[in-house]
Amino acid sequence: TMTEDMLRGFAFANNQYNPLFTDPDYAKQTRWGQLIAAPCIECTDIQFPSLPDNTGVWDGIARFVPGKGLDHEVNFVRPLVAGKHYHSVNYYDTVEDLTDPNGSTVRPIRIAGYGALIDDLGQEYVKIRHSTVEIYGILKDKSQAADYPSDLGKTIQAKSFEPVHQYTDEDYARMIEIWKNEYVRGKDTLYWEDVQVGYEAPKTCSGPITYMDMIYWYGARPLTRQQLMDSKTLETMYRDHLGNYLFETSIHLGTRNHPQGRMVWYNDTGAKTIYRTITNFIGNKGRVSKFSWRFFPFFKEMQGPTDATEMFNKVPGMEGRDCERHGSEGDTCIGRAVVTDKYVNDRGEHCIEIALWAETLDGEIVQACASEAVLPAHGEG
Repeated sequence: TMTEDMLRGFAFANNQYNPLFTDPDYAKQTRWGQLIAAPCIECTDIQFPSLPDNTGVWDGIARFVPGKGLDHEVNFVRPLVAGKHYHSVNYYDTVEDLTDPNGSTVRPIRIAGYGALIDDLGQEYVKIRHSTVEIYGILKDKSQAADYPSDLGKTIQAKSFEPVHQYTDEDYARMIEIWKNEYVRGKDTLYWEDVQVGYEAPKTCSGPITYMDMIYWYGARPLTRQQLMDSKTLETMYRDHLGNYLFETSIHLGTRNHPQGRMVWYNDTGAKTIYRTITNFIGNKGRVSKFSWRFFPFFKEMQGPTDATEMFNKVPGMEGRDCERHGSEGDTCIGRAVVTDKYVNDRGEHCIEIALWAETLDGEIVQACASEAVLPAHGEG
Protein backbone atom coordinates (compact mmCIF):
# COMPACT_ATOMS: atom_id res chain seq x y z
CA THR A 1 0.00 0.00 0.00
CA MET A 2 1.31 3.40 -0.97
CA THR A 3 1.91 5.81 1.92
CA GLU A 4 2.64 9.53 2.11
CA ASP A 5 6.10 8.73 3.44
CA MET A 6 6.77 6.62 0.34
CA LEU A 7 5.58 9.41 -1.95
CA ARG A 8 7.74 11.98 -0.18
CA GLY A 9 10.69 9.60 -0.27
CA PHE A 10 10.31 9.15 -4.03
CA ALA A 11 10.37 12.92 -4.49
CA PHE A 12 13.26 13.76 -2.17
CA ALA A 13 15.39 10.94 -3.55
CA ASN A 14 15.16 12.53 -6.99
CA ASN A 15 15.84 16.16 -6.07
CA GLN A 16 12.18 17.09 -6.41
CA TYR A 17 11.52 20.35 -4.54
CA ASN A 18 7.93 20.88 -5.64
CA PRO A 19 5.62 20.95 -2.56
CA LEU A 20 2.95 19.23 -4.64
CA PHE A 21 4.97 16.04 -4.12
CA THR A 22 6.43 16.69 -0.65
CA ASP A 23 3.99 18.78 1.47
CA PRO A 24 0.64 17.08 2.31
CA ASP A 25 -0.97 20.32 3.55
CA TYR A 26 0.00 22.18 0.39
CA ALA A 27 -1.18 19.32 -1.82
CA LYS A 28 -4.62 19.32 -0.20
CA GLN A 29 -5.22 22.81 -1.63
CA THR A 30 -4.55 21.71 -5.22
CA ARG A 31 -6.83 20.12 -7.81
CA TRP A 32 -5.65 16.69 -6.62
CA GLY A 33 -6.75 17.23 -3.02
CA GLN A 34 -3.88 15.15 -1.64
CA LEU A 35 -0.21 14.34 -2.06
CA ILE A 36 0.52 12.67 -5.40
CA ALA A 37 3.56 10.78 -6.67
CA ALA A 38 6.19 12.61 -8.64
CA PRO A 39 6.61 10.84 -11.99
CA CYS A 40 9.74 8.99 -10.97
CA ILE A 41 10.93 5.67 -12.29
CA GLU A 42 11.14 3.66 -9.06
CA CYS A 43 7.38 3.42 -8.70
CA THR A 44 6.80 2.50 -12.35
CA ASP A 45 9.17 -0.44 -12.76
CA ILE A 46 7.92 -3.79 -14.02
CA GLN A 47 9.65 -7.09 -14.49
CA PHE A 48 10.68 -7.83 -18.06
CA PRO A 49 11.62 -11.10 -19.74
CA SER A 50 15.17 -12.24 -20.29
CA LEU A 51 16.95 -14.81 -22.39
CA PRO A 52 18.82 -17.57 -20.51
CA ASP A 53 20.34 -16.01 -17.40
CA ASN A 54 23.92 -17.07 -17.92
CA THR A 55 26.45 -14.34 -18.49
CA GLY A 56 29.14 -16.92 -19.12
CA VAL A 57 29.49 -19.22 -22.08
CA TRP A 58 27.59 -22.36 -23.07
CA ASP A 59 28.26 -24.42 -26.19
CA GLY A 60 30.60 -21.72 -27.45
CA ILE A 61 27.97 -18.96 -27.34
CA ALA A 62 29.08 -15.87 -25.41
CA ARG A 63 26.65 -13.37 -23.94
CA PHE A 64 28.89 -10.36 -24.48
CA VAL A 65 26.60 -7.70 -23.06
CA PRO A 66 24.17 -8.96 -20.41
CA GLY A 67 20.95 -7.01 -20.06
CA LYS A 68 22.14 -3.68 -21.40
CA GLY A 69 20.36 -1.15 -23.59
CA LEU A 70 17.66 -0.81 -20.97
CA ASP A 71 15.05 1.85 -21.60
CA HIS A 72 11.61 2.83 -20.38
CA GLU A 73 8.58 4.31 -22.06
CA VAL A 74 6.04 5.26 -19.42
CA ASN A 75 2.47 6.52 -19.85
CA PHE A 76 0.95 8.09 -16.75
CA VAL A 77 -2.81 7.57 -16.89
CA ARG A 78 -3.55 9.10 -13.47
CA PRO A 79 -1.44 10.08 -10.44
CA LEU A 80 -0.44 7.54 -7.83
CA VAL A 81 -1.77 8.47 -4.38
CA ALA A 82 -1.42 7.32 -0.78
CA GLY A 83 -3.83 4.79 0.67
CA LYS A 84 -4.07 2.58 -2.42
CA HIS A 85 -2.44 -0.77 -3.07
CA TYR A 86 -0.74 -1.06 -6.44
CA HIS A 87 0.79 -4.03 -8.17
CA SER A 88 2.40 -4.59 -11.55
CA VAL A 89 1.07 -6.83 -14.30
CA ASN A 90 2.78 -8.03 -17.46
CA TYR A 91 0.46 -8.00 -20.48
CA TYR A 92 2.79 -9.51 -23.08
CA ASP A 93 6.45 -9.82 -24.10
CA THR A 94 8.22 -9.46 -27.43
CA VAL A 95 11.55 -10.63 -28.86
CA GLU A 96 13.13 -8.79 -31.81
CA ASP A 97 16.29 -9.75 -33.69
CA LEU A 98 18.32 -6.57 -34.35
CA THR A 99 21.15 -8.22 -36.28
CA ASP A 100 22.40 -6.15 -39.21
CA PRO A 101 21.04 -7.83 -42.38
CA ASN A 102 24.29 -6.92 -44.13
CA GLY A 103 26.24 -9.06 -41.70
CA SER A 104 27.53 -8.80 -38.14
CA THR A 105 30.00 -10.52 -35.82
CA VAL A 106 27.39 -10.53 -33.04
CA ARG A 107 23.63 -11.01 -32.74
CA PRO A 108 21.79 -8.29 -30.77
CA ILE A 109 18.32 -9.16 -29.53
CA ARG A 110 15.82 -6.77 -27.98
CA ILE A 111 13.38 -8.27 -25.50
CA ALA A 112 10.57 -6.11 -24.14
CA GLY A 113 7.82 -6.39 -21.58
CA TYR A 114 4.57 -4.45 -21.75
CA GLY A 115 2.55 -3.98 -18.59
CA ALA A 116 0.99 -1.62 -16.11
CA LEU A 117 0.62 -0.60 -12.50
CA ILE A 118 -2.96 -1.23 -11.42
CA ASP A 119 -4.94 -0.94 -8.19
CA ASP A 120 -6.97 -3.69 -6.55
CA LEU A 121 -9.95 -2.87 -8.78
CA GLY A 122 -7.86 -3.39 -11.91
CA GLN A 123 -7.76 0.32 -12.80
CA GLU A 124 -4.61 1.33 -14.66
CA TYR A 125 -2.47 4.13 -13.27
CA VAL A 126 0.74 3.69 -15.26
CA LYS A 127 1.33 1.85 -18.55
CA ILE A 128 4.90 0.78 -19.19
CA ARG A 129 7.18 -0.59 -21.88
CA HIS A 130 10.51 -1.81 -20.51
CA SER A 131 13.09 -3.32 -22.84
CA THR A 132 16.64 -4.61 -22.87
CA VAL A 133 19.13 -5.47 -25.60
CA GLU A 134 21.36 -8.50 -25.19
CA ILE A 135 24.24 -9.30 -27.52
CA TYR A 136 25.50 -12.77 -28.33
CA GLY A 137 28.36 -14.17 -30.35
CA ILE A 138 29.86 -17.56 -31.16
CA LEU A 139 33.42 -18.25 -30.04
CA LYS A 140 35.52 -20.14 -32.58
CA ASP A 141 38.04 -20.91 -29.86
CA LYS A 142 36.14 -22.16 -26.83
CA SER A 143 39.29 -21.90 -24.73
CA GLN A 144 38.67 -18.14 -24.71
CA ALA A 145 35.48 -18.64 -22.72
CA ALA A 146 37.12 -17.85 -19.39
CA ASP A 147 37.95 -14.34 -20.58
CA TYR A 148 34.39 -13.22 -21.10
CA PRO A 149 32.93 -13.12 -17.58
CA SER A 150 35.53 -10.49 -16.64
CA ASP A 151 35.18 -8.56 -19.90
CA LEU A 152 32.45 -6.43 -18.33
CA GLY A 153 34.77 -5.07 -15.66
CA LYS A 154 37.53 -4.43 -18.18
CA THR A 155 35.18 -2.50 -20.45
CA ILE A 156 33.83 -0.35 -17.62
CA GLN A 157 37.24 0.39 -16.19
CA ALA A 158 38.63 1.46 -19.56
CA LYS A 159 35.64 3.74 -20.09
CA SER A 160 36.12 5.21 -16.63
CA PHE A 161 39.52 6.59 -17.62
CA GLU A 162 37.96 9.26 -19.83
CA PRO A 163 38.88 12.87 -18.97
CA VAL A 164 37.15 14.08 -15.80
CA HIS A 165 35.73 17.57 -15.38
CA GLN A 166 37.65 19.38 -12.66
CA TYR A 167 35.28 21.72 -10.84
CA THR A 168 36.19 25.34 -10.26
CA ASP A 169 34.60 28.14 -8.25
CA GLU A 170 33.26 29.45 -11.57
CA ASP A 171 31.48 26.14 -12.18
CA TYR A 172 29.75 26.30 -8.80
CA ALA A 173 28.80 29.92 -9.46
CA ARG A 174 27.18 28.80 -12.73
CA MET A 175 25.24 26.04 -10.96
CA ILE A 176 24.13 28.39 -8.19
CA GLU A 177 22.82 30.82 -10.80
CA ILE A 178 20.69 28.05 -12.33
CA TRP A 179 19.38 27.08 -8.89
CA LYS A 180 18.46 30.68 -8.12
CA ASN A 181 16.49 30.94 -11.37
CA GLU A 182 14.76 27.56 -11.02
CA TYR A 183 11.03 28.30 -10.98
CA VAL A 184 8.36 26.00 -9.53
CA ARG A 185 5.16 27.29 -11.14
CA GLY A 186 2.87 25.72 -8.55
CA LYS A 187 -0.58 27.30 -8.38
CA ASP A 188 0.25 29.81 -11.14
CA THR A 189 -1.76 27.87 -13.74
CA LEU A 190 -0.21 27.25 -17.15
CA TYR A 191 -2.90 27.04 -19.83
CA TRP A 192 -2.44 25.08 -23.02
CA GLU A 193 -3.42 28.02 -25.25
CA ASP A 194 -0.67 30.17 -23.71
CA VAL A 195 2.18 27.78 -24.47
CA GLN A 196 4.21 28.52 -27.59
CA VAL A 197 5.98 25.82 -29.58
CA GLY A 198 9.71 26.48 -29.30
CA TYR A 199 9.52 27.82 -25.75
CA GLU A 200 12.31 26.62 -23.44
CA ALA A 201 11.42 26.12 -19.79
CA PRO A 202 13.74 27.36 -17.01
CA LYS A 203 16.69 25.05 -16.57
CA THR A 204 17.36 22.79 -13.60
CA CYS A 205 20.68 21.56 -12.29
CA SER A 206 21.67 18.51 -10.25
CA GLY A 207 25.17 17.52 -9.24
CA PRO A 208 28.00 16.95 -9.20
CA ILE A 209 26.69 13.38 -8.88
CA THR A 210 28.99 11.29 -6.68
CA TYR A 211 29.13 7.65 -5.61
CA MET A 212 27.34 8.69 -2.40
CA ASP A 213 24.38 9.91 -4.48
CA MET A 214 24.36 6.62 -6.38
CA ILE A 215 24.33 4.51 -3.23
CA TYR A 216 21.54 6.65 -1.75
CA TRP A 217 19.40 6.41 -4.90
CA TYR A 218 19.96 2.79 -5.81
CA GLY A 219 21.23 1.02 -2.70
CA ALA A 220 23.23 -2.19 -2.71
CA ARG A 221 22.82 -5.78 -1.57
CA PRO A 222 25.22 -8.38 -0.18
CA LEU A 223 26.13 -11.71 -1.70
CA THR A 224 24.83 -14.79 0.06
CA ARG A 225 26.90 -17.87 0.77
CA GLN A 226 24.65 -19.83 -1.58
CA GLN A 227 25.67 -17.48 -4.40
CA LEU A 228 29.35 -17.71 -3.49
CA MET A 229 29.10 -21.53 -3.56
CA ASP A 230 27.52 -21.58 -7.02
CA SER A 231 30.18 -21.59 -9.75
CA LYS A 232 27.70 -20.60 -12.46
CA THR A 233 26.60 -17.58 -10.42
CA LEU A 234 30.21 -16.54 -9.91
CA GLU A 235 30.73 -16.59 -13.68
CA THR A 236 28.24 -13.73 -13.96
CA MET A 237 30.10 -11.49 -11.50
CA TYR A 238 32.95 -9.03 -11.54
CA ARG A 239 36.04 -9.81 -9.46
CA ASP A 240 37.83 -6.78 -8.01
CA HIS A 241 41.53 -6.15 -7.44
CA LEU A 242 41.35 -7.80 -3.99
CA GLY A 243 39.77 -10.97 -5.35
CA ASN A 244 36.28 -10.20 -4.05
CA TYR A 245 33.28 -11.23 -6.12
CA LEU A 246 30.84 -8.38 -6.78
CA PHE A 247 27.60 -7.98 -8.68
CA GLU A 248 28.12 -6.27 -12.04
CA THR A 249 26.24 -3.28 -10.58
CA SER A 250 29.37 -2.56 -8.51
CA ILE A 251 30.36 -0.39 -11.47
CA HIS A 252 27.77 2.11 -10.25
CA LEU A 253 28.70 2.25 -6.57
CA GLY A 254 32.17 3.70 -6.27
CA THR A 255 35.69 3.75 -7.66
CA ARG A 256 36.91 1.49 -4.87
CA ASN A 257 35.59 -1.36 -7.05
CA HIS A 258 37.53 -0.21 -10.12
CA PRO A 259 40.84 1.32 -9.03
CA GLN A 260 41.86 4.50 -10.84
CA GLY A 261 38.56 4.51 -12.70
CA ARG A 262 35.33 6.29 -11.82
CA MET A 263 31.92 4.76 -11.37
CA VAL A 264 29.39 5.02 -14.17
CA TRP A 265 25.74 6.03 -13.89
CA TYR A 266 22.85 3.66 -14.11
CA ASN A 267 21.10 3.95 -17.45
CA ASP A 268 18.33 6.15 -15.99
CA THR A 269 20.35 8.33 -13.60
CA GLY A 270 20.18 11.45 -15.76
CA ALA A 271 16.44 11.00 -16.24
CA LYS A 272 15.90 10.92 -12.48
CA THR A 273 17.62 14.25 -12.04
CA ILE A 274 15.94 16.23 -14.83
CA TYR A 275 12.24 15.29 -14.91
CA ARG A 276 11.54 18.09 -12.44
CA THR A 277 12.34 20.47 -15.30
CA ILE A 278 8.91 19.48 -16.64
CA THR A 279 7.00 19.26 -13.34
CA ASN A 280 8.31 22.70 -12.36
CA PHE A 281 7.10 24.11 -15.68
CA ILE A 282 3.58 22.68 -15.98
CA GLY A 283 2.27 23.74 -12.56
CA ASN A 284 -0.14 22.05 -10.18
CA LYS A 285 -2.89 21.60 -12.77
CA GLY A 286 -0.60 20.05 -15.35
CA ARG A 287 0.16 16.34 -15.48
CA VAL A 288 3.08 14.46 -17.00
CA SER A 289 1.45 11.91 -19.31
CA LYS A 290 4.43 10.34 -21.08
CA PHE A 291 8.08 9.93 -20.16
CA SER A 292 10.87 7.94 -21.76
CA TRP A 293 14.63 7.81 -21.63
CA ARG A 294 17.56 7.01 -23.88
CA PHE A 295 21.29 7.00 -23.15
CA PHE A 296 24.69 6.42 -24.76
CA PRO A 297 25.85 2.81 -24.27
CA PHE A 298 29.45 2.30 -23.23
CA PHE A 299 29.69 -1.10 -24.99
CA LYS A 300 30.97 -0.64 -28.55
CA GLU A 301 28.64 -3.38 -29.85
CA MET A 302 25.66 -1.23 -28.91
CA GLN A 303 26.84 2.20 -29.95
CA GLY A 304 25.14 3.98 -32.80
CA PRO A 305 22.31 6.47 -33.40
CA THR A 306 19.31 6.26 -31.09
CA ASP A 307 15.76 7.39 -31.79
CA ALA A 308 16.52 10.44 -29.64
CA THR A 309 17.70 12.10 -32.86
CA GLU A 310 14.04 12.40 -33.86
CA MET A 311 13.41 14.43 -30.72
CA PHE A 312 16.43 16.68 -31.19
CA ASN A 313 15.57 17.35 -34.84
CA LYS A 314 12.50 19.22 -33.59
CA VAL A 315 14.57 21.59 -31.44
CA PRO A 316 16.10 24.59 -33.26
CA GLY A 317 19.86 24.51 -32.93
CA MET A 318 19.91 20.88 -31.77
CA GLU A 319 19.34 19.19 -35.12
CA GLY A 320 21.37 16.02 -35.57
CA ARG A 321 22.33 15.74 -31.90
CA ASP A 322 22.00 12.53 -29.91
CA CYS A 323 23.18 11.08 -26.60
CA GLU A 324 26.93 11.61 -26.76
CA ARG A 325 28.43 10.06 -23.64
CA HIS A 326 27.43 7.75 -20.80
CA GLY A 327 27.25 9.75 -17.57
CA SER A 328 29.86 9.03 -14.91
CA GLU A 329 30.87 9.98 -11.39
CA GLY A 330 31.40 13.71 -11.05
CA ASP A 331 29.13 14.74 -13.92
CA THR A 332 26.53 17.45 -13.41
CA CYS A 333 23.11 17.31 -15.09
CA ILE A 334 21.62 20.49 -16.49
CA GLY A 335 18.00 19.80 -17.37
CA ARG A 336 16.69 21.46 -20.52
CA ALA A 337 13.14 21.23 -21.84
CA VAL A 338 11.73 22.68 -25.08
CA VAL A 339 8.11 22.52 -26.28
CA THR A 340 8.15 20.90 -29.73
CA ASP A 341 4.44 20.44 -30.47
CA LYS A 342 0.93 20.92 -29.07
CA TYR A 343 -2.26 19.05 -29.92
CA VAL A 344 -5.51 17.61 -28.61
CA ASN A 345 -5.38 13.83 -28.23
CA ASP A 346 -8.15 11.33 -28.95
CA ARG A 347 -9.43 11.66 -25.37
CA GLY A 348 -9.89 15.40 -25.79
CA GLU A 349 -6.91 16.23 -23.57
CA HIS A 350 -4.79 19.28 -24.38
CA CYS A 351 -1.21 18.06 -24.73
CA ILE A 352 2.22 19.53 -25.24
CA GLU A 353 5.15 17.50 -26.56
CA ILE A 354 8.40 18.22 -24.77
CA ALA A 355 12.01 17.50 -25.72
CA LEU A 356 13.81 16.98 -22.41
CA TRP A 357 17.50 16.26 -22.08
CA ALA A 358 20.45 16.38 -19.69
CA GLU A 359 23.66 18.21 -20.50
CA THR A 360 26.94 18.26 -18.59
CA LEU A 361 28.64 21.55 -17.78
CA ASP A 362 30.68 20.97 -20.95
CA GLY A 363 27.53 20.69 -23.05
CA GLU A 364 27.66 16.93 -23.67
CA ILE A 365 24.27 15.21 -23.88
CA VAL A 366 24.10 12.31 -21.40
CA GLN A 367 20.34 11.58 -21.37
CA ALA A 368 17.40 12.20 -23.70
CA CYS A 369 13.78 11.97 -22.53
CA ALA A 370 11.00 12.48 -25.08
CA SER A 371 7.99 13.49 -22.97
CA GLU A 372 4.40 14.74 -22.99
CA ALA A 373 2.27 16.70 -20.54
CA VAL A 374 -1.46 17.42 -20.31
CA LEU A 375 -2.47 21.01 -19.46
CA PRO A 376 -5.77 22.68 -18.62
CA ALA A 377 -7.41 24.79 -21.33
CA HIS A 378 -9.13 28.13 -20.85
CA GLY A 379 -12.73 27.55 -19.91
CA GLU A 380 -12.02 24.30 -18.08
CA GLY A 381 -12.41 24.09 -14.30
